[in-house]
Amino acid sequence: MCCCRLGMLTSILPVGDADFYTAGFAYRASEGSLWEVGFGYLVSTIDVPGGASTNANSTDESVNILYNPYAGIDFKGRVEGILVELSYTSDF
Repeated sequence: MCCCRLGMLTSILPVGDADFYTAGFAYRASEGSLWEVGFGYLVSTIDVPGGASTNANSTDESVNILYNPYAGIDFKGRVEGILVELSYTSDF
């Protein structure tokens, strides 16, 4: 991950660079009706060294005087998500 992007990461929603894998298909049952199905998987990991993020662990008191929960502490995060989608479209 680029060092310039570490400055905005936060421990509240630890989503860094993510990989999102998807697959889906559509089925036209009759003229004017359509079924669509989709599946997805998202995985994101971050590893922020102490003092690198302005939003979470900065050691610069002049920048974060109100909210700096993990000043100087390293933190790691992992977010995983699963998407399942089903839709039906019909002309009327």
